[in-house]
Amino acid sequence: MNTRHLIILAAGLITLILPAGSAAVTDTRPVYTLEDCLRLGLERSALVANATRDAAIAEARVWQVRSEALPQFDLKGNYTRMDKLTEITFDERVIEVGSLNSYSINLGARQLLYSGGKVMAALEAARTARRYTATGIMAARAAMIRDITTAFHDVLLAQAAVDVRRDSMAHLQSMRDEAELKKSYDVASEFEVLSARVRLANERPLLIRAVNILDMARNNLSRLLSLPTDDFKLEGRIAQPDLEIDDLDTALDLGLVQRPELIQMQDLVEMRHQDLRAARGDWLPTVRASANYGASNPDQDSGFGSDESWSPRWNAGITAEWSLFDGGRRYGVIREKRLEVDKQQEDLHELTRNVRLEIRQAWLDKQYAAEAVQGSEENVNLAEKALAIAQVRFAQGLSTYLELTETNLALSTAQLARLQALRDLIHATARLRYACGLDYTPNE
Repeated sequence: MNTRHLIILAAGLITLILPAGSAAVTDTRPVYTLEDCLRLGLERSALVANATRDAAIAEARVWQVRSEALPQFDLKGNYTRMDKLTEITFDERVIEVGSLNSYSINLGARQLLYSGGKVMAALEAARTARRYTATGIMAARAAMIRDITTAFHDVLLAQAAVDVRRDSMAHLQSMRDEAELKKSYDVASEFEVLSARVRLANERPLLIRAVNILDMARNNLSRLLSLPTDDFKLEGRIAQPDLEIDDLDTALDLGLVQRPELIQMQDLVEMRHQDLRAARGDWLPTVRASANYGASNPDQDSGFGSDESWSPRWNAGITAEWSLFDGGRRYGVIREKRLEVDKQQEDLHELTRNVRLEIRQAWLDKQYAAEAVQGSEENVNLAEKALAIAQVRFAQGLSTYLELTETNLALSTAQLARLQALRDLIHATARLRYACGLDYTPNE
């Protein structure tokens, strides 16, 4: 076996070994589907977490207000140590009054009987606030679902655009190399070489821009998922979304009933009404009942007597308070509360109009995107037919390899345009779902 044979054998062994070694290297990056991204985003979202905390705060306030309507009990104990007893001279006799050690204990109870409706109004407002914050959790979840869904498909589209641009770069490099080779054999002109180089140079910025868009899309998704890095892979495809809304009127009806922001604004109006009711309660009296039961060692009260047992005592009563004139303060407070109700009502009307406009715009965007998808599918069909013809021509020797690859690249570009139209349709559908409150799930 000569040296030439050894080189051939070594090259063959390297060819067999390298693919196996390359296959042994596994990609350790985490892989996320859309469902994985939604789960991670909802679990780690600061917006959802703070909305949950707001709900807990509202629950605590309900307990605080409820305590005003419940009995209040106080237990008080007292111990006093005297340095010396007080002395009283009576008929030339010195009598010590009091005790060096004095003890007392007292149990008190208070109950609000009537407050002009202020406590009940405050309690109802607190319950409405609890419902408001619970709706806020679902609103935050719906917003995260919308944002993560759109960001996920932005990454898929950006990756597809990078792949198409890289294929285009490879195709244009092949064209440049072939033109330079033909020029070396005087088969191609200098103009053809320069044209190939210019087309390749013009394609490079497009690839750089596509890579930059992909990096930004991955960073945005990483931010929404609260991931420490954007070094991950996505598993999914850009497909036609499903939406169970058939017409605009249905979408408007759903949005006006299920939109979280509208539900929250209605709760705010209710809370303003309860504030006004509580303010009107200041015109009425407040009635409380109280009772006390206590005991003390007898020497604490007087120095007479030798009974060392504790002396219990109790008292009970009802207190009524009624402010008859306060210089107009209550009138000003009620006027302020009434204006706040009017403002909140106007905000509700304005929000209702904005929601209707948002639903209409999202519906129109969805319709336009659906038409764009249909048109792009027709372009893909035409590009596929052109590629089939180019393959037949190339097999028959009627066209060059560059013509075949250019036709293939045209198909990739048409497919990318279809993916972009599908991405736009997914965005419009996600916005429409959010506008209609379809991702709002109050029973969770």
